[in-house]
Amino acid sequence: MNYKHTSIAAHRTSLGLAAVTLTMLGAAGCHTDMWVQPKPKPQAESDFFVDGQSNRPPIPHVVDRAHLRTDDAYWKGIRGVNVVDGKPAGAVLVDEIPSQVYDAPEYKSAAGDKKELLAKVLDRGHERFNIFCSPCHGELGDGNGMIAKRGFSVKVPPRNYNTERLRAMPIGHFFDVITNGYGAMTPRAFQVDQNDRWAIAAYIRVLQYSQHAEESDLKSDEISKIDQPAAPAESSKKTGEGERK
Repeated sequence: MNYKHTSIAAHRTSLGLAAVTLTMLGAAGCHTDMWVQPKPKPQAESDFFVDGQSNRPPIPHVVDRAHLRTDDAYWKGIRGVNVVDGKPAGAVLVDEIPSQVYDAPEYKSAAGDKKELLAKVLDRGHERFNIFCSPCHGELGDGNGMIAKRGFSVKVPPRNYNTERLRAMPIGHFFDVITNGYGAMTPRAFQVDQNDRWAIAAYIRVLQYSQHAEESDLKSDEISKIDQPAAPAESSKKTGEGERK
C-alpha cells in the first residue's frame, strides 16, 4: 500500500472541502438587497397605485423651493438673454457682485462701510478659493495647482485665469462655472454655498488684477515696498518663538 499517495489524496480532499465550505459561507453572507430592490423605474407601470403609473403628480399646494429663486442675477449669475436676429443667443452674464451677497449676515458691517463689506467678501473668497480651487488652479490662479503638477492629464488642463480671454469675462462667468461645472471640472454647488461661490468669483478677479497691475495703479508708499523682502507670516513667527522656548 502506497501511504504517500494516500496522504496526498487525503490532503487534497481536505483542501477541496475547505474551499467548498468557505465558498458556501461567502455565498450565504452576500446579500443583494442593496441593488435588487422593489423600486419602480421612471415611466414604468405600477400595480401599487390606482392609476397604474409609478410617476406621481406633485402634492397639491406644495411649492418647489427652486421656483422661488426668481432673481437670476443672484442665483444664476445672469441678467437676461442676448438676442440676435430675433433669436436667443446666450445669456448675459452679470459683471458685479449682487447686492444680496453684501446683505448676508456673515459679511455685514456694523458701520455700513462698503469697503469693509468687500474686504470681508474677499477674505472669505481667498479662504474658500485656497480650499476648493487652488489644488487644480494654483494659489495664483495660473493653472499650476498641485494636482495639475502631479499628472492630472486631461485634454483641457486647469484654466489659467490670467489669460486675456478670462480677464475679459464677466464675474458671472466664474460663478456659473463654479455652480454648474465646465469641461473636466464638476459642479461645486453641492459643496460650496451660494455666497461663498460669489466670494470666490470676486477673489478670482483680485488674482487677475494682481498679476496684471501696473506701477501707475499703486500709491507712492506701495511702490516703495516693491523691492523689499516680504515680511514673515505671523504664524511662522509664533511657531519659531514657541520652538525656541
